[in-house]
Amino acid sequence: MSAHDAFLEQDSNIKVMEDPPWQPSFWPTICPYRFCPTYQKTARVVALILIGLVTWYTLYITVGETMAPPRGRLFQIILASGCSMLAGWLVSLTNLPGLIGMLVVGVVFQNCGIVDIDSTFAGINKFLRGVALLIILVRAGLGLDLGALKQLKFDVVKLGFLPWLVETAAVGVMSYYFLYIPWTYGFALGFAISAISPAVTIPCLLRLKAEGYGVAKGIPTLVMAITTLSDVFSVVCFGIIQSFIFSTSTFTNLILQLPVSILGGIGFGLVWGYICGYCPESHDPISASLRIFLQFAGGILSVFASDAVGFGGAGPLACVVAPFVSVLYWTKQGWKLGDNPVAISFRILWFIFEPVLFAITGAQVRITQLDGNVMLIGSGILLAALFIRVIVTIILDYGSAMNYKEKLFCAVAMSTKATVQDEGHCNGINGNVDIAFKKINKNYTDFLMWKIENMNVVALTKEQYGTFYDTESYIVYAASQFGQPSGIDSVKRDVKGKAIEYHVHFWLGKNTTPEKSGVAAYKSVELDTLLNCSSTQHRETEGNESDRFLSYFKNGYKILQPELIQNNNQNEVKLYRVRGKNIPALIQLDCVSWTHFRSSDVFIVQTSQTVFVWVGRAASVEGKRHAAKLSQDLKDRQKISNVVFIDDGYEKTINSDTLKEFGKYLPLEKRVILPESSQENGKSDNNRNILRLYKCSENSGKYRVAEIKSGPMFQADLTSEDVFIIDQDTKGIWVWVGKKVNEREKNEALRNARGFVKKKKYPSNTRVTRVVEGLEPVEFKMLFKSWKTETSNSKNTKLPMLITKFDPITMEDRLSLAAETQLIDDGTGRMTLWRIKHSKIVEIPKERHGYFFSGDCYIALYSYQTHHDEKHLLYCWIGSDASQDEINITTTKLDEIDEELGQLGFQARIIEGHEPAHFLQLFKGKLTIFKGNGTDFDETGKNLKIPHQYLLRVYGSTTYSAKAEQVKLESSSLDSNCCFVLRRGKKYFVWCGNYSTGDQREIAKGFAGKDFELTLEGKEKEDFFNLLGGRMSYSTRMVRNDQDKKPARLFFCTPSQTNTVQEIPFFQQKDLLPENVMLLDTEDTLYIWIGKLSSREEQRLSIQAALNYLQNDPSSRDMNMTVIHIKQGKEPPTFKGFFPNWDSKLWKHYKTFDKIKQEIQMNNTDQKTHNGHIIQHKSEHSDFDHYEKYPISTLKEPNDRLPSRVDPLNKELHLSHDDFISLFQMTYVEFEKLPRWKQQEMKKKVGLF
Repeated sequence: MSAHDAFLEQDSNIKVMEDPPWQPSFWPTICPYRFCPTYQKTARVVALILIGLVTWYTLYITVGETMAPPRGRLFQIILASGCSMLAGWLVSLTNLPGLIGMLVVGVVFQNCGIVDIDSTFAGINKFLRGVALLIILVRAGLGLDLGALKQLKFDVVKLGFLPWLVETAAVGVMSYYFLYIPWTYGFALGFAISAISPAVTIPCLLRLKAEGYGVAKGIPTLVMAITTLSDVFSVVCFGIIQSFIFSTSTFTNLILQLPVSILGGIGFGLVWGYICGYCPESHDPISASLRIFLQFAGGILSVFASDAVGFGGAGPLACVVAPFVSVLYWTKQGWKLGDNPVAISFRILWFIFEPVLFAITGAQVRITQLDGNVMLIGSGILLAALFIRVIVTIILDYGSAMNYKEKLFCAVAMSTKATVQDEGHCNGINGNVDIAFKKINKNYTDFLMWKIENMNVVALTKEQYGTFYDTESYIVYAASQFGQPSGIDSVKRDVKGKAIEYHVHFWLGKNTTPEKSGVAAYKSVELDTLLNCSSTQHRETEGNESDRFLSYFKNGYKILQPELIQNNNQNEVKLYRVRGKNIPALIQLDCVSWTHFRSSDVFIVQTSQTVFVWVGRAASVEGKRHAAKLSQDLKDRQKISNVVFIDDGYEKTINSDTLKEFGKYLPLEKRVILPESSQENGKSDNNRNILRLYKCSENSGKYRVAEIKSGPMFQADLTSEDVFIIDQDTKGIWVWVGKKVNEREKNEALRNARGFVKKKKYPSNTRVTRVVEGLEPVEFKMLFKSWKTETSNSKNTKLPMLITKFDPITMEDRLSLAAETQLIDDGTGRMTLWRIKHSKIVEIPKERHGYFFSGDCYIALYSYQTHHDEKHLLYCWIGSDASQDEINITTTKLDEIDEELGQLGFQARIIEGHEPAHFLQLFKGKLTIFKGNGTDFDETGKNLKIPHQYLLRVYGSTTYSAKAEQVKLESSSLDSNCCFVLRRGKKYFVWCGNYSTGDQREIAKGFAGKDFELTLEGKEKEDFFNLLGGRMSYSTRMVRNDQDKKPARLFFCTPSQTNTVQEIPFFQQKDLLPENVMLLDTEDTLYIWIGKLSSREEQRLSIQAALNYLQNDPSSRDMNMTVIHIKQGKEPPTFKGFFPNWDSKLWKHYKTFDKIKQEIQMNNTDQKTHNGHIIQHKSEHSDFDHYEKYPISTLKEPNDRLPSRVDPLNKELHLSHDDFISLFQMTYVEFEKLPRWKQQEMKKKVGLF
């Protein structure tokens, strides 16, 4: 029975008179039944209710909202506690423990939404649990019998330790094998469950002791002492394993926790008990009150102070020892054991705190988060462990003076589960936040990094950001406004209520240990829990980092080897690799050897006298520039004399002294250069468009993954109740977690995805990312055909654009407006239009500019005036039915016109049906596209004649979105969302669908003659349908285009045999390097930006690279979208507007790699190598250096064993410059000038024919 029940029963210890209590005469009439409460009990409850109401109102007018119904934090606790007290009383009438009713009230109130006691109550919850624990244990100490304790001391130790240990082990083992949780968590669960509940046991034993049951054999004292000892063991051991799991203590501290806690608790209890025994003096009039406060204060100090210093088990033990020692002195001074003011006061305190405590404990249970299968298995484990404990207890009781009923009573009494302590243990795990994460403010944008060091999470300083060690594991936290960049330069700031997206990455070096990677993974989940499971979690591995992760380090990052750094040997030769196309990485390698070298990278060899920079043939521009800057930094920092640059394949062209020094570390006879790795050269991109969707589910305790579909993905494929895996093969794995999935599945999603990777036998460094519904990052949304973001805030709705002035000066001044509208000007410039007729071009008269035919191709030259000069744009329009010959002729003519006009820098390829806004603006919203060829109606090709009967479908509602396309002349072509124009001879009809807008209807009128008949859907005359061949069914479903507009994306392009691209997240203008070709994807238009210093080969292959990009896009892109070639320095405002703060003078002071290299060489200390220590004799034939290079031995293999990229008819092109000279004794330029027969003869001689 609980303290609540004992207090209501008015046990013998607090009776003040023997006569029956007074009651009014009407009471027996109202409550005549035996089970009815006495008037005394009822009056007490009424008094308590009145006290509660008065107290609540006083607090409400004092503290305000926190006491306001229904959602004030303190009000919810008081409401739950009051109802819990009432429920406990009602349940006690059935002779069941009142705490059952209290727990049920907490569970029901929480899950029915009456109260919401969540993690925000953690501080209050912890305090109340601590107070309740000390009250229970102080009561236990006050009730211990010294004589019985001496007599049963061995039984106390034996029964307090062994059954506890057996139950703990049973729970730990069964949890591991049946719940599939780690050993450490299994035993943590065992320590929590094996604790005996003092809240249930001690009040019941005190009542039995007061009534004289078992006192002769000391049974109440035995069980209370065992309860205390069991709790001490559980609290201490749980703290030890919790510290081990969360890595907050050293191993020595973990080992010392148990003995220190026991000795510390006993020591403090003895001292405090002795003080309370003599202070205050027994005859002091207020001694009783002072002793009560001293015992309470000592309990508060011991419980909370011991927990604060990390020895939580000492507090409960001290709470028992102190009152036990005090009561020994008090009994000598005349007080009775168990019947004294202190014992009575703590009984009253328990009466008050019991309903509060159990109500909050019950409110921690959230039924929706419970897994039925886990609950079933867990209940089985609990019952099995309890049975084992009871059997062990009975066996250990063998030979004692107790009879079999007393033995069974002891065994059952010691099987009550400590619900209060268990709830605290759960909070200990779930609510535990590593101290390293304490500085995170969820309402602020921020960028933080931590390293796993000695199994602990250690915060890095700003200066350490961007430097990694390959033996370590790291955690990276990036919080920014949705769609905004983050990185090492981010500033912590309050975004004042704006939505924040959180990204948590854990990065694993290639030589990190499983222990470190495990801690990093677990701590990432812990950090995600701190963020309410709202972060996107990324598993990153060295060499396969995500684009987002790389974007944090715009100026590059380093991966070093700590063991080499720690040697601090200034004369040690070190080799570094610089890789990366946009974000370069400096990677320290384990030894100086040719085996590390690749033609796609730059390598730095650091010696005591010289820094050698070996430049790979296919190295990226940014990688080369970054390597040059790093080499200068190494030279200055290490006080090295010279920096020497060496080109791939031209090693023998350097002077003899430098070559001799270089050969000491890298002998040329051992030179073997590998081509680009498959991951970098894009082989893995070939299957990028093949996505597979899997649905995850749990069945009979097993996690199952079933394939749902492959191919293009749609948002509707995902459901909120489930977890899905999107498989991009080796490009990465995405785990999408629905918002209705429970917290456990959210936390385990990443781990389960890793299991999927292993099952599919993907590489261990495959990226895995977990996203949560409603918080998907942009790179995830890009995998889908379309995406709609749910917004409940009307402020997020984009307002319609009210600007109507689009002249070229306005658009140049307002670049963001130009990018948004894709308008360069208002179309009032000068346009020349040609149609392709056979192999010639025919100019179209101005009055016929608005008429196109789907079987033809057209070229438009548009000129307009800006602030400073006249600009020119070239468009080519390709009809959907045009022949391939005409398309080829159109492309050729377009280039010829561009060359004649001095390379205008703007060429747009438009396929019918994908006309961009500015192209439509040129025709003032009246572009009409007819079926067939123009020559079918006008042999001159000038479009002087058009069909006399047709049905046009009209699109758009503005001059820059409007056009009309001819459709089949029948009523089935109609659509309720659009307007149509029907012409029969000189008669025009404008048909308006029910869902068409007023603007659409006005635009449609412009495609009809002056005299037309306006016809509304549903009000047509029969003559209208007769003209269309009769009534037929057509589409009447409303179509809404409310999908999100996809953001612009910039890609680094490598036009080559593989045509690979790499995205640059959060791009800026400075990412456009003059040596490169870049792709800007704006969803409707694909821009190809040609840098001034890019090679002719790259420019020639750029269109193929763009088409390959579209073909390999996982969202299944339309291959007919508009493609626009633009050249550096001639960018239109529609392009520049996508780059924040565009600066036309940015490239004026741009330094190329050759310029940076020259400046570094000029500063060399050794003047003998000054400006020319390397003789640059690169091949004058540009194509020679663009081919993949292979060793001579590889190229001499039979043709069927050659690498796939080798041209078997021209193997000599795959030799390096030095190897070519060594075989042919001449340069490739000289070889190329020889007659063909002579070349073949020389190739046969050296074995390359």
